[in-house]
Amino acid sequence: MLVGNQITVDTRVRKTAVSVARLGLDVTLVGTAPAGVRTVDTMAGVTVIRLPMQWRHRDEGRVEPADPPQPDVEAVLSWRQTVPVALDYLEAFVDEVVALEPDVIHAHDVHMIAVAAAAVEACRERGSTDVRWIYDAHEFIAGLSLYGTRDATERAGWLDLEREIAPLADAIVTVSPILEDELRNRYPDVSTTVVTLNAPWQESEAPTDPAGGVRSACDLDDSVPLLVYSGVVTPARGVETIIDAMPSMPGVHVAVVSTTYASRVTSSLGERAAALQVGDRVHLLPPVEPDRVISYLASADIGLIPLKRFPSHDVALTNKLFEYIHAGLPVVVSDCPAQQQFVREHDIGAVHLTEDPTDVALAVGEVIRRLRYYRERIGILRDEERFSWQGAEASLRDLYESMLGMPLEQPSHVTYPQLTLHRVSAPTEN
Repeated sequence: MLVGNQITVDTRVRKTAVSVARLGLDVTLVGTAPAGVRTVDTMAGVTVIRLPMQWRHRDEGRVEPADPPQPDVEAVLSWRQTVPVALDYLEAFVDEVVALEPDVIHAHDVHMIAVAAAAVEACRERGSTDVRWIYDAHEFIAGLSLYGTRDATERAGWLDLEREIAPLADAIVTVSPILEDELRNRYPDVSTTVVTLNAPWQESEAPTDPAGGVRSACDLDDSVPLLVYSGVVTPARGVETIIDAMPSMPGVHVAVVSTTYASRVTSSLGERAAALQVGDRVHLLPPVEPDRVISYLASADIGLIPLKRFPSHDVALTNKLFEYIHAGLPVVVSDCPAQQQFVREHDIGAVHLTEDPTDVALAVGEVIRRLRYYRERIGILRDEERFSWQGAEASLRDLYESMLGMPLEQPSHVTYPQLTLHRVSAPTEN
């Protein structure tokens, strides 16, 4: 399995690797090294190799098109000129992957599919003609949100790479039924598509946090309504809309539990809250360990997903949606179509107009008034395997049996496997 990050906070990648290992297969997960040195770790039966990156092509810069693409235009120069970082991944990863003599290469996200295709070709040149590869499409590349350093040229470059390489895959895995339909239409040559929801492992008992969870971290008693947003904060995530809604929700507190806790975009939320004179009801909190997220969130009342409208968000069912469900939290979400459809179909909360603070306050008020009802609805979903990672694991088993042409082990439904990395060799200088 390949991923273009350091693996440490990518729970989807780690769960996928561990699940395939639980099928009785020998799994090596390859990512990037955090400190420029090669490391080898283990994680619940998975070998984890992290490679140092040179970033030579990225730092030399991209070639700009004569006419930069508009946000809704997909045509652009070749990806080799517009997202040269993909060439850095090729140089760092391909030889390592070929040396592993894989039977299946599972490429996570668009950044790794050129590596997978090149490694398969190299393996075949060496006589390994049965190597298969899978594209795990984490996002809708044609509709990626634009913010920070990501502009329309970069998005179009990644889309150009996907259009060239994705049709060569033996299968596509993705994160929601709506995105699966989109990818089927775009890449009809790929005969196999599978959905694995970004859902947590299903535990046999409701989670409890020994430290009291997010409510305790905010120093609030059980009578105080507590909303929570969990996850990355970026301009595309719409969290500022929640802050702007706070003056219309007297007595309500909100906790922002974020892996970007120390970033400028997160600290600006506190400044925004202070300017609106609601700073005492806005709590900016650091993240907790991945294995603790659900129990930590469970002491809140409502989970929030205020995504702004981008085509990629319109087809997304996010990690946090299923984390909230497994934490027993009703939800308030923006009207991005996939999550809106899911919330209304299963009646687990309320939907608000995107970037509309007044409508956020109305939606939150509705859920607070019917909190017991929505908690009962959430409990029904939490008990369904299809909305857990066990459901995803069953889909992965079917996929890998198809890829390998052989029956695989039926993994037992154990409690959440520990996804901690354990060092097995000293770091090696590049």
